[in-house]
Amino acid sequence: RVTMEMREDEQHGIISQMPSDLALAARDSMDRFAWGLYNVAFTAADDTANTGLPEGDGVRRSLFDTGHVPLRNPGATQSNRLNPGVALGTAGLETALTIFYTQESEEERYINVAPNKLVIHPTESFNAAQLLDSEKEVGTAENQINAVSRSRIGVGPCQSPYITDTDSWCLMDTTKSPLDWIDRKGLTGPERSTDSQSFDTMFISHYRAAVQINGNWRSAVGSAP
Repeated sequence: RVTMEMREDEQHGIISQMPSDLALAARDSMDRFAWGLYNVAFTAADDTANTGLPEGDGVRRSLFDTGHVPLRNPGATQSNRLNPGVALGTAGLETALTIFYTQESEEERYINVAPNKLVIHPTESFNAAQLLDSEKEVGTAENQINAVSRSRIGVGPCQSPYITDTDSWCLMDTTKSPLDWIDRKGLTGPERSTDSQSFDTMFISHYRAAVQINGNWRSAVGSAP
């Protein structure tokens, strides 16, 4: 909103730059909305907030859980979460990869999922670079190969400052993402109008979207120390 007085007295071309900031604000809003779903992925699922899916025993669970129940075998459980949670490191990545490569389908058959992204907060970016790019295993003097290097497992980093639990991390197959962004209405504007009472100028942009966790929880394995 730009007041009539500001518009009439403006001398430095600031007003013309203001509408472009709406695009930056919209991008920030979308990122916070989308990553907000990831930020509750390690907590108990809310039956009213699309933060989980009903499973074989009728219970709605979070994305990362040690007790997922297959629909066709309510007596069994499957896990996509390290328990106990461990910090990002060689041992944790090896455990997560093992879980990934031994995942079973609803019919309890081994399935073809392979992680391509290591999702982290930027505070873990240097640690991730060492783990994924070093030829030799990090933190040892044994000169042994780094079995979790990017060249061997094909995993690259994906960092986001919107992650609130800064030491949580996960491996994800983004080709079968467990998180859905539903574009109800794309970003509009900026549209310009004038308030008939105050004569203020208004620049308006808006969008409509929804986010949800889908049934592809097997395509992500995470840890929250």
